[in-house]
Amino acid sequence: MVTHAQMKKKTEVRKKNVLILLWSSTIASGRDFLAGFTRRARNRRDWRLHLRVSKKTLESNIMRAIELGGYNGIVTDEDSYNSIPKGTIPQGTSVVVFGTHDPNAPENVAFVQNDNAAIGRFGGQYLLGLGRFRSFGFVPTEDEHGWSKIRAAAFSAEMKRRKLKADVFSHDAGSSSLKAWLVALPKPAAVMAACDTTALEVMEACKRARISVPNQISVLGVDNDELMCEFDSPTISSVLPRHDIVGEMAVKALARMFRGWKNGKARREICDEQTVVERESTAPLTPATHLITSALDFMRQNVTKAITTDDVVRHIGVSRSLASLRFRQYQGETIREAILRMRLDELKKRLASTQMSVSKIAHVCGFTDIPHLQVVFKKKFGLPMGRWRRQNLVRSQPANPL
Repeated sequence: MVTHAQMKKKTEVRKKNVLILLWSSTIASGRDFLAGFTRRARNRRDWRLHLRVSKKTLESNIMRAIELGGYNGIVTDEDSYNSIPKGTIPQGTSVVVFGTHDPNAPENVAFVQNDNAAIGRFGGQYLLGLGRFRSFGFVPTEDEHGWSKIRAAAFSAEMKRRKLKADVFSHDAGSSSLKAWLVALPKPAAVMAACDTTALEVMEACKRARISVPNQISVLGVDNDELMCEFDSPTISSVLPRHDIVGEMAVKALARMFRGWKNGKARREICDEQTVVERESTAPLTPATHLITSALDFMRQNVTKAITTDDVVRHIGVSRSLASLRFRQYQGETIREAILRMRLDELKKRLASTQMSVSKIAHVCGFTDIPHLQVVFKKKFGLPMGRWRRQNLVRSQPANPL
């Protein structure tokens, strides 16, 4: 006769020990994944779950947990999986990775992930739906994660499909360059960040540059990490991938692997569901935005003419007081300051690319008071025009004056 204790022991032996090893559980995507996984895994009476929060720097502790635990299955994220020395996971252990598919992974490893290309496309489509922006940008993660690159490429491809151009920021020049990059984007601009942490960096750079969000730049993150998105004002809109569904997919994948799901290839399942949680950092472009765009286009087309604030106001067809108010709200400068900035940009371009005399270039760019221009130029750029030109002149120009 089989006793109750023997029956219990027999049942215990049949249970599968599953190690959940997630460094990403400290962020929203990992927490959502874990919520979806545990929600579905609770129904698995034959599984015993063990949770560890890993760190890439603690490889020895990770390996000790794997070697001593006798685990039948491991569910882990991309960073934790990459920190495990290759070839050290026992062949009899089934592994499911929450992250980018590795085609060279052994047959006992499967991958579940969000469709990062779909996230990039979806973010671009959402921003396009807000109105007619003059420029679009994408800010990847600083350490260039694979999923970040995929999102950036898909965002750029979506813009190209619409016959638009997306400028992808490069971290190579250092964090201080993000501010300069944002300043250089023609306004109004729309910027997507690879994740909410990066979106926070974009928002901070906008503050340092005195760029108004969303009036001048609309900012969109990914993951809907509520702590990040609602940390400051304005709050950040974010694409919400269904990480919880990916967690449920991991349970299904692991169950199939336990039943002998092997065909000699690393397996992959992708979730392409996402939505947008709208907050203050994005808003549909208002009629005032179109008014500013019209004013800026007029200035650029007439930058070498002696246009004034009144000329711009007449072109856009509103009162001077309203034009001045809206321009300061959306551009952070007066109409007069914007005209001067464009003229100085044109002046520098001609100084650097031609051998025309300084006085002639100044007149071509709409400046009549050369001594005053010299003072303004040195104050803004730190050098007199002649010295600035010597340092920046493109030497491939012909020797004869134009």
